Amino acid sequence: MRCEALHVEVDEVPLEAETPAPEQRVDAERALKLATAALHDLSPHARMAFLMHVIDDLTYERIVVACLGVSKKKVERDLAMTLEVCRVRFARWSANRPCGVADAERTRRGRS
Repeated sequence: MRCEALHVEVDEVPLEAETPAPEQRVDAERALKLATAALHDLSPHARMAFLMHVIDDLTYERIVVACLGVSKKKVERDLAMTLEVCRVRFARWSANRPCGVADAERTRRGRS
């Protein structure tokens, strides 16, 4: 029966959230600063279009309506450029991170 396959014993359900390791917190804070800096380096229009798409979950068409006088193609280009800027910066940041931080975290959680 399908319901039996989905059954989980109460003892198997984690009741407490894991506290992030200190290196995870540092990485998260650095990633947030990096993302904030990347967004501040964009043009105001590109930044606004990106935030409207990501935070407000607006479609390109809705962004065009909100930003009168801007074509859908412009919104598409701005969002593509924004994602590329963020991708490059995060790749550069990842390459410069101290070795072992991610490996230490995987090991702590029992992953190899």
